[in-house]
Amino acid sequence: MCQAYKLSMTQAEGYVWFLPGWYKEGWYDLDNLKNNQKEKETPNDDTNDDDEGLTALKYLPDCKTSEMLRALDGALSLVHNNYAPDDSFTVGNISVGEWKGKLKKELDKRMKSYLLKERSTSFDFEDGNKPNKYSGYVYDAVWLYALALDKLMKVDKALVQDLHSEKAMAAFVKIIKEQDFEGVSGRINFQDGHSRLSEINILQLEVFDQL
Repeated sequence: MCQAYKLSMTQAEGYVWFLPGWYKEGWYDLDNLKNNQKEKETPNDDTNDDDEGLTALKYLPDCKTSEMLRALDGALSLVHNNYAPDDSFTVGNISVGEWKGKLKKELDKRMKSYLLKERSTSFDFEDGNKPNKYSGYVYDAVWLYALALDKLMKVDKALVQDLHSEKAMAAFVKIIKEQDFEGVSGRINFQDGHSRLSEINILQLEVFDQL
């Protein structure tokens, strides 16, 4: 987007940009990222790992944050809807809203315990106690495998004794494809292909003047 700004190829000039929806918050704030780099520079001039991970670039683009915002104004993003409506009920007989509340409570508890212990640099609560956007998918995946395995055992218990066999795997995959239930992330089924259907949100970035 920095290059788009320099080449006058932004929404203001009639161009339309579709951006990935998985960028981390603040990835465009180059002023802040550059300041962080200067503060954490080492004698061998290594790039800060956090900033490099935020942008996926070893060297930051030669643009200001204000220029990035001008380039991003009006850009579009297609992102998966990570959660079903809060009032919808899941296969676990719990609403999505209730599940979110339980997850937050558990994360708060683990975060508190984590802060009281001697911490290792190999692990960190990257976003504090904020749940990962893929949390709902993981929960639904566990339910998917549990339901499929339960049905497989009811069909033929002998298949469970050797799940890696060609016969067992074929039966297991067939049962997975037949599953259809409501999960935290929405409806789970694979009736139209190998990937589940999911709702897509179309987002448009709008930059407001700072007061």
